[in-house]
Amino acid sequence: MRRFLAHVLFVSTVLLVGCAQTNEAKTDGQTHWMTQCDEDTDCGPFECICGVCTEICASSATCAMAGDDATRCVPASVLPDDACERESDVGEMQVCAPACAQGDCSAGGPELACAADGVLEGTAYFEVLAQQPITEILAIAPDGAVYVKVFEMISPQEGRELVGRVVGAQLELIAPELTDVIMGVVEGDDLIVMRWKGDKIAIDAIDHTTLEVTALTEVPASRPAGFTSPVNLIADDEGIYWTALISNVPGGGNVWRGPRNDAGGSVLLGALPASPDFDSLGFLGDDLVFLARIDLTPQLFRIPKDGSAEVEMMGDGPAASAMISDGESLFFSLQEQGEHIGRMNPDSLAMETLFDAGTFPSRVETLADDHVYWSTSNVREIGEVESFDVTLWRGQKDGSGEAEQLVRIRPGTFGKPFVHEGWLYLVTSCGEEPDRTLVRLPLP
Repeated sequence: MRRFLAHVLFVSTVLLVGCAQTNEAKTDGQTHWMTQCDEDTDCGPFECICGVCTEICASSATCAMAGDDATRCVPASVLPDDACERESDVGEMQVCAPACAQGDCSAGGPELACAADGVLEGTAYFEVLAQQPITEILAIAPDGAVYVKVFEMISPQEGRELVGRVVGAQLELIAPELTDVIMGVVEGDDLIVMRWKGDKIAIDAIDHTTLEVTALTEVPASRPAGFTSPVNLIADDEGIYWTALISNVPGGGNVWRGPRNDAGGSVLLGALPASPDFDSLGFLGDDLVFLARIDLTPQLFRIPKDGSAEVEMMGDGPAASAMISDGESLFFSLQEQGEHIGRMNPDSLAMETLFDAGTFPSRVETLADDHVYWSTSNVREIGEVESFDVTLWRGQKDGSGEAEQLVRIRPGTFGKPFVHEGWLYLVTSCGEEPDRTLVRLPLP
């Protein structure tokens, strides 16, 4: 009989993420160990517990019989099946699951991945949704479908980036005619995609349901060699807005508005007198706010969405490396006397420090519900090799309480995180390997 239990987050404040791999499932001679199931009859000598073939345990010493010595006894709530969220009389059951060997990442079953850092300070389990050739997350649809950027080799020396969609753990390419994708954003029933199209930047809409593509607008652009993401892109129900470095229009650094639903022309809202390094773009009431570096100095600007006024500078500009907005307040990574996460009052322009990010470089990543999420990075030496460690944090937007460590990769990197209905989504790259993996982790 299939067993269920109340979902309890696996007790590890820090999820120490290493290389997420999907290895062959362990076997009892008939490949039942850690495979997905619906009933005990699917599992041979094991039991179907929360959708996975395993067995109940009291300690890790009793788990060797399940497969091999690389197993441990863990709370069954780490198993991914939704049925584990249902309450039952089994209490906090423990089950046998793959263990993380020191410095190694062992997988268990098609949806489980084991995570560990180089010194094995702790372990946690998370779902692997897809692996190569995903390079980053574009956006997440309201129904939970994850839109991703997919890299496809078209010759030994050349590749292109396409749009993919992950539903469950299945990756499919969609709208293959859209190539050289830069970024995307979900608005309403569409995924808005920005891409290079020859000597232009093109913006298209992909309908979530039909996957039909509507060409919205194109802007002439020069694409210098090595440019991969010279823009920022946001959208609301009124329009699409972006910043771009385009050398054949006034100023070089420009803010644009395009049509939201129907094909049409774009409007140049404003231009900066120099060619800046655009970092961030967001909404603030009826205005657009963007952070740009001019001569390496960060400056904060605003302009009405309808273009009724010119670009204006907001004060002297914070010593910031990144900015995000929730439409009412601005959140920054600050670089004054150490690293901090701060919030600006848009009326008074007063900056409030919310959290101390230590001495490591930090970057605000996203906002979700009542939380702000940010990353810190650190370079450490392992012997003669430099290792790049990255940690993801979150804290209350009002600055109350303590910051929480959510994910740490030693060594490795992750792309921009996304939050959807209690899950954190990341594309991770671990160790020295370039391979990337799309994972999701339950949030505390």
